[in-house]
Amino acid sequence: MLFFIVYTPLKFRFGSEWIKGSMIHLLCIAIGCFISFQNNIQHQPSWIGYTYQEGNTVKLTLIEPTIEKDHFYKSVARIDAVQKDQKWINATGKILVYIRKDSMSSQLVYGSQLYINAPATAITNAGNPGSFDYARYCLFLGITHQAFINNNQYVFIQNTIPSYVYYYLYKLRDNVLSSLKIYLPHPHAYGVAEALLIGYRNDLDREIVQAYSNTGVVHIIAISGLHLGMLYGSMVLFFNLFKKRRWIMVIKPIVILIVIWGFALIAGGVPSIMRSAFMFSFILLSGIINKHSKIYNTLSLSALCMILYNPFCIWDVGFQLSYAAVLSIIMYSAKIKEWFYFRNRIMQYLWNLNAVTISAQIWTFPLIIYYFHQFPKLIVISNLIVVPLSCLILFAEIFLLIIGTIVPAFAIISGKIVQFSIELMNWFIQTMSSVKSGIWEGLKVDTVQTILLFGVIFCIIGWLENKSKQRLIMAMAIFNIVLFIRCIDCIFKTNQHTLIVYNIPKYSTIELMNGIQTISLMDTGIDGENSFIYSFHLKPAHIQNRAEIVTRPSIPNTFLFQNKRIVILNKALKPVFPQQPIPVDLLIISHNPPVSLGQITKVFNCKQIVIDGSNSMWKTGQMIKENKTLLLPLFTTQDKGAYIQAL
Repeated sequence: MLFFIVYTPLKFRFGSEWIKGSMIHLLCIAIGCFISFQNNIQHQPSWIGYTYQEGNTVKLTLIEPTIEKDHFYKSVARIDAVQKDQKWINATGKILVYIRKDSMSSQLVYGSQLYINAPATAITNAGNPGSFDYARYCLFLGITHQAFINNNQYVFIQNTIPSYVYYYLYKLRDNVLSSLKIYLPHPHAYGVAEALLIGYRNDLDREIVQAYSNTGVVHIIAISGLHLGMLYGSMVLFFNLFKKRRWIMVIKPIVILIVIWGFALIAGGVPSIMRSAFMFSFILLSGIINKHSKIYNTLSLSALCMILYNPFCIWDVGFQLSYAAVLSIIMYSAKIKEWFYFRNRIMQYLWNLNAVTISAQIWTFPLIIYYFHQFPKLIVISNLIVVPLSCLILFAEIFLLIIGTIVPAFAIISGKIVQFSIELMNWFIQTMSSVKSGIWEGLKVDTVQTILLFGVIFCIIGWLENKSKQRLIMAMAIFNIVLFIRCIDCIFKTNQHTLIVYNIPKYSTIELMNGIQTISLMDTGIDGENSFIYSFHLKPAHIQNRAEIVTRPSIPNTFLFQNKRIVILNKALKPVFPQQPIPVDLLIISHNPPVSLGQITKVFNCKQIVIDGSNSMWKTGQMIKENKTLLLPLFTTQDKGAYIQAL
């Protein structure tokens, strides 16, 4: 249709340019749909989900180095083939493998090929209210299955090299990690050092990560454009020393591109660093061809290349926050810098740094609230100290690695200085994080409210720039709509009466929500509101339901809630059965009680039976098989997620 419109006579095209524009937009949408379809591994005819059945042997290749955990080694593997009816069928896809520790598994490396006969199950979500969609996250990475492999469920074939580029990059990364651990012996120091230098976060302490997140400086330990920006700026300053030499015009962009992309690949090619690598590459290329386009075009082109390569990066939180922050800085940092002027260079530098931090929050603020339900109030103070300090630490780490290969004795002294600097930065961050009023928590906005908040910000900026009263009135009107939606949701949540049986592996947690007040019946192993289990499984549900724990009593055997009789069965039944089964509205089975469904039916007449996540997979499977003949109303949280009943 576009071709037809372009080549129609001029008299027919006059006044119909909107049709041509519509056709161009439809063409772009069609290309996007096609690329998205092709990038979804589930649409490939040879996807493992179409060929694999439980009991089949799978041939796979590890495409990432193994990560050591407490009882197993974790890695990502590429599916090569599936054995079906004594024949090998080519298959595609990626799978998360968890291999139990033994003498053989400790020797597995990048490129190791294995035969496994452990069940490859589809990755599912925990299914708790407000929880992270882990299955979709893995799908966007091409990973759809996982396998927990015991020592007798795999056979080592051989070591191969799937990609020489990644093989040598992983070797280089391992050398960097080993050097940092030698010169920075403290776990908290080398964990932050690894994350700061190459984005390796497997050795980071959870409390450290939470502290960085609470103070709004998590981008320091999440490899990002900040790191590439520092490298790019330092290389530009270095080559400016030789700008009078003719050959520098050729050498400069080549060397900078090699360093940028080498650093990006060593850092694992994560989306955040790849976005920055694309953007700096386009800035260099535009300088070579003498077409200094506006930064908006460069930013858009880098985003377009990322989306064409992987359309699912649009749903990546880091992608959205990165481009929102860069766009905010480009649009408003210069204007904010003009608010104050200091003759003192140090004071002017500090204000310029604050101006960049403030401007970055303008378009990221709604996204931060939407995804993380909190906003760090001390973000300006934290960035004022941490950003310059982290820059110095980054260059000190690079110097440490270089000097370590030349003068190891001097590297020991340098390592102590770097370790002291990191410990100082960690102390400052943890101190700031401990300030009780430093975080604005419990913020809940839905998609509609987030879009409306963007509209409010847009109108306020228009009012400040153009002094337009209409923009101010429009901003107030949109914000009132946001408040109205929030009030309606608060009224609804105030009148809720909900019972939730959570799906938490190895733990039993039941919550009774009466309005916004919550009675939480949880195991003693969950250490309160500061524990990882609470933050990951319970806190999202509390934010979604605007709930707050008012009491944590011990778990009873039976209780009433909204005139419903609820029984928690976590031990053996008495050998004497009643003449008539006791009527029960809800029976919750937890912690692998030595009972069968047949015995339960002799004691209780249940309207609903729930098996929670504290039970073993074996126990749950046994009860599911038994129920095929009994046909009881059975719900398993391990398969279906949290059990939620509005009463």
